[in-house]
Amino acid sequence: MRPRPPDIGPRKPQALPGTTHFTAFAVAFADRLVLRTPSAAGFVQDIKQIPAKLRAFAKDGRQLENLLRRHLEDNETYFSSNDDLASMVAALVESIAEARGLSDSWVIALAAPELFEWSLAATLKAFPDANLFDVRVLPHA
Repeated sequence: MRPRPPDIGPRKPQALPGTTHFTAFAVAFADRLVLRTPSAAGFVQDIKQIPAKLRAFAKDGRQLENLLRRHLEDNETYFSSNDDLASMVAALVESIAEARGLSDSWVIALAAPELFEWSLAATLKAFPDANLFDVRVLPHA
C-alpha cells in the first residue's frame, strides 16, 4: 500500500480547460454587431428574440477574427490617425486575447438601426460592464 501524500492545504479551484473569465464586449461593424460574452442563459433568451435570419452564433470565430484583422489592416491609416482610435484598437485586441478569440460569439445583422440599440441594451442588461468597440470607418468631416 502506497503512503498518502502530505496535505499541502487548500487548493485554488482550477477552471475547466475551455472556460475563461473575461469582460463582455461588442464590436460594431457597418453591417453587423459581434457580441462576445460569457455564458448567460438570460442573455441568450434575449438574443433569441431577434429573428433567426438576422442573428447567428459563431462557434468558430476564426472567420470573424480574419474579417476584423483585414478591416483594421485595410483602414490602418484611419485607426492610427488619432490617439483615441489607436487606444481603442489596442483595447479591442486585449479584450479578444482575454476572451481567447471571437469563438462563441453572437453576430447580429444590422438590417435596422433598432437592432443595434436593442442588441446593445440586451448586452448591457446582462453585462453592465461590457465594452463597445466601434470599428466603423467614419467619413472625414
